[in-house]
Amino acid sequence: MSAGERPTVKAVLAGEARYDDLPAREQATVREEWTLRINKRITSLDLAAEFVAEGRPWVEADSYGHAVQRQANQ
Repeated sequence: MSAGERPTVKAVLAGEARYDDLPAREQATVREEWTLRINKRITSLDLAAEFVAEGRPWVEADSYGHAVQRQANQ
């Protein structure tokens, strides 16, 4: 980026420009996109399947909030 050129939202999202160099309105746009990307990633996770595939036990909360240990063979 040349001197005096303002970064764009697209450049920041691509990791090619600094978030802090954007004006406030564009920073808000970047935050919204980050939130969308994070939520999409979270909903795509299937950690139980990953742990089963690896043969690893894990702990999760039941519907009452109590810790329940799961085994890969369950």
